[in-house]
Amino acid sequence: MSAKPTILFVPGAWHSDFHARPVLPCFEKLGYNVKILLLANLGDHTASDPRPGTDDSVEKILKAMHEEAKAGREFVLLGHSAGGLVSGMATNKFLASASAEEKSKLKRIIFLASFINTSRHIVSHWNHMDFEKGLSWPLRPEEVFYNDMSIEESKPYCEALQPMTLTGRPDEIDPLWHQVPRTFIVALKDQALLPWKQREEAEEQGFDLYELDAGHCPFISQPKNFASVVDGIIEGKADGKA
Repeated sequence: MSAKPTILFVPGAWHSDFHARPVLPCFEKLGYNVKILLLANLGDHTASDPRPGTDDSVEKILKAMHEEAKAGREFVLLGHSAGGLVSGMATNKFLASASAEEKSKLKRIIFLASFINTSRHIVSHWNHMDFEKGLSWPLRPEEVFYNDMSIEESKPYCEALQPMTLTGRPDEIDPLWHQVPRTFIVALKDQALLPWKQREEAEEQGFDLYELDAGHCPFISQPKNFASVVDGIIEGKADGKA
């Protein structure tokens, strides 16, 4: 059996490698190597000069993409929430700079409850932004991110969330990345990015659509099922809903 592609997993805002831990053994059992790529502005970088921003996240992902391709390994980008935007931007740079052989190693882009259109999806009713301090953090994460878990189960993940250093984001990006096969996993119980907004985004960006009965972070709340869904998408066996 041929080796499975590497999964380059970009968790969304406020989420660290701690939040990715539940799903890693599940992916490993299915034969995947997963590399976690955290957003560059995760944490309090307000004392830094310059402060890390969107472009730094893009370069971080781009570097990982080139490393996989140059090593001859196939790979998949998995962007969660705000991780989708920078994944799309990194793919544009990758397609513009990689050789034909290297480009062929990128097999698929998967969005999980994610977005490209920032003007539609950046919200304020659960996302507190302190412009004086230059930081943001989520409010009521047990309801917004982890509503498909018990309060007790979600507690360590709520406590592990980190602030984000505020950074600018583009209103839109070039659609060059649409050359790559792409699947959007809609989280049907999501209270952070509502499902109808996710579907609208998926349709606009030409994604194959997959619906998952989960909250915003199924890699935490149902890691075994989520890993199975991603495996099915990569292997071309997913039927559209789980």
